[in-house]
Parts: sequence; structure tokens; C-alpha cells
Amino acid sequence: MNIHGLDGMFSRLVRGQAHSRCVYCGGRFSFLELQCSHFHSRRLKSTRFDPENCEVMCARCHQYLDTHPLIHAEWKRRQLGEERFEALRQRPLKVMKPNLPAIRESITKMAAEYGVSA
Repeated sequence: MNIHGLDGMFSRLVRGQAHSRCVYCGGRFSFLELQCSHFHSRRLKSTRFDPENCEVMCARCHQYLDTHPLIHAEWKRRQLGEERFEALRQRPLKVMKPNLPAIRESITKMAAEYGVSA
């Protein structure tokens, strides 16, 4: 099992919950047109598979927020609320080696809870 296979599973899970809509602009898109956008970069292992760190966006909104981090942060703060946003801001500070079997189990469990194919 590699991390890239888990990335695909996680992306499908997150996009599958979107009901074909970008969470930022509200536009309707096909499943393949939607992207799993990470608030904190995917290279940060502690938040790479964190559902609160991700949302579904069209390519235009994803690129816009990636290039406007202050706007992205304020939008994310409104989306999560102050307490959850501050907790999310602290999570990347934890250095960790990913436990791939545990991540796979968590993704599979979330998919079952949401009725989405991982």
C-alpha cells in the first residue's frame, strides 16, 4: 500500500460527498471536474487525510484560493468556526510518520458512514 493509492481513495471520498457542487462558488460540475482542495498542503502528513483540511472545489476556485491564502484562511475560518479553525491551524505542527494501514481503515470507515465509494 502506498500513500498515492490512499490519496486517490481519499480524494474520491471527499469529492463523493459534494453532490456535484463546488463548496466555494456553488457551481455544478461533474465528478471528474471537481478537485479535493487541501487548506494545508498535502505534503504535511499530519493533515493530508484530515477531512476538516479538505473541501471539494472546481479548478477555478481551487486555484484562486491557493493563490490568495488570506482569503482562503478567512473563508475556512467562517466555514469551520473559530475553535475548529484554530485546532486545524495547530495540527500541521505535529511531525508524524503516516500509519498507512490506519489511514486506509479510517478512509474506508468514512466512506461507509457517508455511503460513498472509496
